Order: sequence, then structure tokens, then C-alpha cells
Amino acid sequence: MSKITPFLWIDAPVEEVKNYYKLIFRNEAKLSGATESFDDTPGGRVDVFSITLKDQEFRIMCTRTHGTFSDSVSFELPCKDQAEIDYYWNEFTDEGKESQCGWCRDKYGVRWQVVPGNMSKLVDTPEALQAMLSMKKLIIADLEAAS
Repeated sequence: MSKITPFLWIDAPVEEVKNYYKLIFRNEAKLSGATESFDDTPGGRVDVFSITLKDQEFRIMCTRTHGTFSDSVSFELPCKDQAEIDYYWNEFTDEGKESQCGWCRDKYGVRWQVVPGNMSKLVDTPEALQAMLSMKKLIIADLEAAS
């Protein structure tokens, strides 16, 4: 059966991008297949590879002729506990940027929603929703206290 696979276009060298995501996602990152390289494109060299991050396959194209990412597309990353939220948040924002409500950008501008796995349960009251709206990195204990 066919599935939809996100295809990201990143303006950085292919090995740098591979190593970045393999480092962040550690044992939950798996490269699949060989990198496809094309040297005769109008914009210069293009490298394409597949990587699976936490069971989600991505195709990534590395080239110098890149547009920019926007908040209109993001990837939700459900986390099992606060330690996992802290880990991913810190990794992505180290060279990236914080945003609101658990959203952040990694160093390539890809948008991530670093959230508790039980997010819908945690923000099921107006008070908890208001608490979430006031946060950058989500703090599970504060969401629970607001419920």
C-alpha cells in the first residue's frame, strides 16, 4: 500500500544533514538505501537520501537552491515524559529557535512540535489550554497542575 512520505529540501551538505538527525534521534534514526547524487542539475549538485526517524520515513534533498520552511508545516513529536521533551527541545533549539506551545525550529528551519504523548488529555480544560498557550517548551507538571 502506498503511503505519504514527507520530502524536505534542505540547504546544507548531505553528510552534515544525515549526521545531525542521526545524532539527535540516536538509535531511532535509520538510513535506508544509498544516497542518490546528481551533479548536472541547473542549481548544482543535488543529494537525496531516505531516513526513518521514530518510525516515520522522510526523504531529504540537500542542495543550495532552497526555499524556506514556514510554520504552515510542522512535525509533531510525541514524547513519553518530561526528560524526553527536554532532550528534543534542547537539541532542536541549540542551533535553532524556540517558539510557542511546544513548537520550535531546528537549525535547518524544520518546524517541530515537541509535545507530551498524552497532549490532548493534558489540555482538555480551558485552564490547561491557557497554561499551554503561555509556554514555549511544554512542562508536563505545569499542564497537569492547571487541569
